[in-house]
Amino acid sequence: MTSVPSDGHDGHVPGRWPSALQRMQAEREAATARHRDETKARFHNVLNGVRDILDDQPTPRTVRAAGRRLCAAVTLLADDVAKHKAGGQ
Repeated sequence: MTSVPSDGHDGHVPGRWPSALQRMQAEREAATARHRDETKARFHNVLNGVRDILDDQPTPRTVRAAGRRLCAAVTLLADDVAKHKAGGQ
């Protein structure tokens, strides 16, 4: 999905092919939109999985305990990924 400027003109002149720059910009916008949509879908899939884990717990107390364990695991994972991206081992 590409965006059209507020004046309604997309930069294309009727009767002329779009320039290489216009094609590259449209492709980049499409790739960005695809990445955003895929990231959002993955995020919701993960949250649905977390909900399934919590729903499997028999009592409110065990739901909260499982939630705390999941939060701690996600925080450790985030720290590990951040360290790896910073060049650490």
